[in-house]
Amino acid sequence: DPSLRKSGVGNIFVKNLDRNIDNKALYDTFSLFGNILSCKVACDASGKSRGYGFVHYETEEAAKQS
Repeated sequence: DPSLRKSGVGNIFVKNLDRNIDNKALYDTFSLFGNILSCKVACDASGKSRGYGFVHYETEEAAKQS
């Protein structure tokens, strides 16, 4: 639901990621805290990680636990 994503509820910013962390590793690590609606590692034009990403949980409680 786009309105849920735009509200920012359950959305967290993850910084200082190792450059080898990809979307799957980010998902696998943070899924321990709750149901993830989406997650993404920010990448540059060449596809290399920029060292940060976003995880959007279904609930605000899961986001706070992480």
